[in-house]
Amino acid sequence: MSPSSPISALTSAILLTTSVLYSHISEAKFSHTKLFLVGGGLKTCSSMSPNQCQSSATFEKADVKQTAYYQVSADNIDLLFSHWPEDHLLTQREELSKLLKRMANKSANNPLNRNQLRSLWRKYDTSKVINKLADKEYYMMLDALEVAQFSDTHQNSGQSDNRNRLKEEVSLSNTKNPFSIEVFSRFRELAHLKMESKTSVNTSAVQAESKSLSNENTSRKPNILVVTASARDPFEAVDFYTQVFAQTDANVTWLPIDAALNRLWQEKGNSAEACQELPAYQARILGTINRSSVYSDLVDYQKNLCAQPEKLIELIQTADGIFINGGDQSLTTQAFKNIDHSDSLLLAAIRSQLTSNQLVVGGTSAGTAVMSGNYDSVFSGTSVTKTKATRAIPMITNGRSEVALVRGAKADQLPNAGCQKASQCNDDLINDDLTYNSKGGIGLFSFGIMDTHFSERGREGRLAKLLVDTQAPFAFGVDEATALEVSWQSPESDVSDKHPKNVEQVSMKVVGQSGVYVIENSFNKNRSENKVLTHYLTRDDTASLMPKSNVLNITFAPWKVSAAPLNIELPTIKEKLFEGETFKLFAKALCYSDQKQVNAESRWNNAVTPISLTKKSNWQHGIGKVKLADTSKDYCSYKNLALDFSK
Repeated sequence: MSPSSPISALTSAILLTTSVLYSHISEAKFSHTKLFLVGGGLKTCSSMSPNQCQSSATFEKADVKQTAYYQVSADNIDLLFSHWPEDHLLTQREELSKLLKRMANKSANNPLNRNQLRSLWRKYDTSKVINKLADKEYYMMLDALEVAQFSDTHQNSGQSDNRNRLKEEVSLSNTKNPFSIEVFSRFRELAHLKMESKTSVNTSAVQAESKSLSNENTSRKPNILVVTASARDPFEAVDFYTQVFAQTDANVTWLPIDAALNRLWQEKGNSAEACQELPAYQARILGTINRSSVYSDLVDYQKNLCAQPEKLIELIQTADGIFINGGDQSLTTQAFKNIDHSDSLLLAAIRSQLTSNQLVVGGTSAGTAVMSGNYDSVFSGTSVTKTKATRAIPMITNGRSEVALVRGAKADQLPNAGCQKASQCNDDLINDDLTYNSKGGIGLFSFGIMDTHFSERGREGRLAKLLVDTQAPFAFGVDEATALEVSWQSPESDVSDKHPKNVEQVSMKVVGQSGVYVIENSFNKNRSENKVLTHYLTRDDTASLMPKSNVLNITFAPWKVSAAPLNIELPTIKEKLFEGETFKLFAKALCYSDQKQVNAESRWNNAVTPISLTKKSNWQHGIGKVKLADTSKDYCSYKNLALDFSK
């Protein structure tokens, strides 16, 4: 499929079936949709992920990128250690150098795919040197060894530029998971609505002319910007995201911002001379090297726009949608927030467009988590005094539930990923500790803490503990291949100062495969009680939040019913409550059951945390089933379930 081709008949049929079979809220109610928050896990058919394709023959042609290739050569080894600080992990540096030179002699400089490279080092790495590398050093090594891939025609021509480099190719219509298709396509629809609303506002023609213009708009494509700043390698996913949204029938452009570029602008400015230092900044801040050899076209594009930030702002001002990728939300924050946590010029432009209803901003995984943040710190260079009624909205950055319930949440710290392998961990901070940024992320969602990959990774415990420890009012955990649509109408007084403090009502809707776990900090006036109120909204459920009073109203989808409970007794789970989807399945069984309360335990390092789930007197549930394409899903939504994890 060509990246620029319209969405396939299959995709259209899926969306049509969904809209016909199930009652959806009118687009008019969601015409003020501002955010589209995806929980990650958008598994998509591509040449790099053929296991996600319906047909294994989709990418048989040779001129697409199917895997990364590496070359263990003397030059690449020298490149790696030219970026390795001289006084950093000297023993590991020496051991790794010896190992790579041994591998170079055996590989004869032949390109190797990841599996071949792994087999080679397993054969010769008898001391497990590579297994002991922390994530930063490990991925920097892969960067140094990676080689560019060109089409055969280009390689034979003897040219060295990257205009014909092999690219990952996407086939959205061949994706196995119909919910991934639905989520990507829904974001395109929301961007198209923004495009139409802007045209409508700017048009004062007579009714007949307006009708003609409306017909014309149906064939126009919305402008979507993709941001890859959440990744340590901001170039790797560009081809994927530009093709995905192009195949939903949108005009797609990469917005080449990352944490290194934003830091460079702050420290050196945007002169052509300063922009020559961008690769060095990316090596220092992102731990990313050798990208000009692999993605020279994208590197050149970013470097050109580095010297012209006004063009990036113009792209934002003409965009209908912006979508942020997954990865590390701390990197995304650094890409859009200045060192003092004020808005960068790019984030200020995004916030302005969002507030004036000119733009919908979406994200997946880290691109969703980064949306959290206090609205009283959004002003560029301006300090706003908090009121006593204002509770901080932090951004979650790390953690496992079992560890969080024992060790609590730790502010403004971040473990060195993989530090335990290299014995680099801080004694006071371990790799699985629950950590958060007290200043929040980019602050586009100021109504609660966002978390992702939620039920699939058993993150209920960590998010509940973070809510209690920080005293935020709400938290929202979005499951994979699922999105939370968030809309509100900015008061007229907000249009000038871009401040959401006066929003009367926020509307939310669940889209996609699974659900959104909502945690309400309604029991706690301080941190003395580890108890929260929880709700689980699934497909097509809606919620209305009044930010001023922190009142949340939940409505189950009209196709869900309140079925008679089953007379079943649920067992007590003694361990592994937060392993995979165990907690979700446990709560779902309670949803179907006539039991009022169930007990469980969470264990970590011989510490036991007793846990109880109790249906409140106003507990309600809604049960229903959906079939999308050939995939069937059953749901049990519930509200007002108390979660108690007191020790």
